[in-house]
Formats: sequence, structure tokens, C-alpha cells
Amino acid sequence: HVTYRKAFSTGAPSRIMHGYSSDNGATWTLEELPGAPTGSGSFAYEPAIVVDSSDVLHVIYLYRLGTNNTYIVKHAYYSAGVWTTEDITSWTASDPPLVYGQLLCTLDSTNVIHLTFTKAISPGGFLLQYISGTTGSWSGESNILTTATSGTQALYQTLVVDSADVLHFIYSLAADYTKIRERTGPPF
Repeated sequence: HVTYRKAFSTGAPSRIMHGYSSDNGATWTLEELPGAPTGSGSFAYEPAIVVDSSDVLHVIYLYRLGTNNTYIVKHAYYSAGVWTTEDITSWTASDPPLVYGQLLCTLDSTNVIHLTFTKAISPGGFLLQYISGTTGSWSGESNILTTATSGTQALYQTLVVDSADVLHFIYSLAADYTKIRERTGPPF
């Protein structure tokens, strides 16, 4: 399984695509996830994909709704031959584009989805946010890291869970990307 962002034509809203192969990659079937953005200024991006222990496919992605600067973290899941989508969290930005991106997700041994994403804040700072949950039941956002100035956002991020269900968020800061940092949690 793969997911990716696709722009269908110049100026058209980008969408999230899912691809799968049942013959070891010789051929691929591609499909658009439901709930595609519509309207000027709308787009979907930063898809991340996980498969739970019941073989349910989960895609988490970011979505910008039109020109009103509303951003949504969306969850699409595929079960029993049907895609279903839900909103995990949303916010309205006052100074677009206020999403830096790099959405990451992973699953723990109990099928809880853990995700991180970065929101930009004015003037020039960043919030690194964390949410966890399962279909229909998501925690509120919690902040992992706040940086006050441009150039200090978390880059080169990785989110993994170990065999004891401890999350490891590994990153570097743009201002000094030669140093690797780690936070464990939850809570972070």
C-alpha cells in the first residue's frame, strides 16, 4: 500500500491517492480517498499510512479548506471494502499558510494511532502537536515543542513505538540540524 498527494491539473485542489498491488508490484490499482477538497485554495497533503492488527488500513493527512484558512487533520480508514473519513482536529489560521507539515503516525500494540504534526504560528514560530486515538475517539492536541522564531522548527522527524509501547519522537532543529534530539512518551 502507498499513499501520495496528487494535483490533477494546474490550480485544481490536490487530493490524496491510495495505491495497492496484489501481484508484487507488477500492476497497481489507484484510487482517490473520499472527501476530496473542492473549491479555490483547497488542498490535501502529507499523507501517512498504517495498517492495524485487524488489517484495517488507516490514512492520516492534512487538509486545507478553501481560502478561509481552516486546516483539518483527517483520518480515512478502509474496512470491509469501504472507505470512511472523519476529522480528528481542526483550527483556523490568521496568517496563512500556517501549516508547516510533516505529519507522522504509528500504531502501538493495542491499535492506538499516535500522530504528530507541525503548526506554524505568527510571527515565525512553530508548534509541534501530538494526538492519539482510535476511530471515532481521539485525544485533544497536546504540545510537544514550541519554538518562537523561524528556523527553529523540528526537521527530519521520526515517530516510532517500541515493544513496550513507548513512543520515541526523534528530530533535529533547523537552527542546528547536526544535533539529534529525542523525546519519549506519552506524555511528551
